[in-house]
Amino acid sequence: MKISAIRVYQVDLPLVEGRYSWSEGKFVEVFDSTVVELLTDDGNVGYGEVCPLGPFYLPAFGAGARAGIAELAATIIGQDPTAIGPINQLMDRALLGHPYVKSAIDMACWDILGKAANMPICHLLGGRYGEDVVLYRAISQRPAAEMAANVASYRSQGYRRFQLKVGGHANEDIERIRAVREILEAAADVSSEEERQLCRLAELVYFCLEMRFRKIGIAYCVDLQEPAEILAGVLDRSFKTVGVCCRLGTVPQRRDALISPINCNPLAQARFLNQAGTDLNVIVGLCVGADCVFAKESDAPVTTLFVKDKSLANNPIGAVYSEYYLRESAGRSTDDVPGQEDRS
Repeated sequence: MKISAIRVYQVDLPLVEGRYSWSEGKFVEVFDSTVVELLTDDGNVGYGEVCPLGPFYLPAFGAGARAGIAELAATIIGQDPTAIGPINQLMDRALLGHPYVKSAIDMACWDILGKAANMPICHLLGGRYGEDVVLYRAISQRPAAEMAANVASYRSQGYRRFQLKVGGHANEDIERIRAVREILEAAADVSSEEERQLCRLAELVYFCLEMRFRKIGIAYCVDLQEPAEILAGVLDRSFKTVGVCCRLGTVPQRRDALISPINCNPLAQARFLNQAGTDLNVIVGLCVGADCVFAKESDAPVTTLFVKDKSLANNPIGAVYSEYYLRESAGRSTDDVPGQEDRS
């Protein structure tokens, strides 16, 4: 059995909702699908398809798929379509990368193999693991009320899992998630795609909603009091928040020097929030070391939302991209730390 011809069809798939939107204002109104038909010299036919989600969701686009298939045609014509491994090796040699281009051809080859063997392809791939596959429905980014209405409509059709397209303004994303949660029954399985674009604040809110947390603690550094207050204002729309400053229970400097000054008290912060009965505690700008003490003493799970870095505008990851800060950090030793003795 040899591949004798390849036919390629371009198919427009208009969307029922009219437009499919996600983060950064991106959207598509028609899916550009490519269907491949492989014909063999003994009369077998196999079909495959590749349908990228527009040209800017992943590194793939419809016209590119067709151009790539045209590039590969001369390589695979005359080959045995049931030799799946060799076919893929030939395609990889003829065209580096572009796996989405090759996927439609690979699919069509498996189709022919299944027909030739008179077996379902799932059996050829190792066996059937279930009688069906539970589908989820992607919910296009819309105003909160409209997204909730779409979820209700699809739920009435039998869908039980939903993927919310968020990644816009944090407050708007929070409203979208809240509206959808309110429309769903308690048993609904809601998942939200972060799309590698969802800001950490919105991710935090979604996580708390998913975990059904009610009371959120905020343990903050006095230097970051303003962002901590803004955070509390955002979280108060969905949860009850309890904030506590690092200066709680601190001891000021005294002239007699009998009592050493305590500038921060993460232990007191943790105990305060333990008494408040928080479900989750969020660290905002606690110093290195203080954050360790707080996390160790906290009864509730702890996550860090904002960090403090006075040298890098609260962006500590910037240090790993700076030769200056890397060199400065690598050159440090215990000799540079006041009060450290040589213990070797």
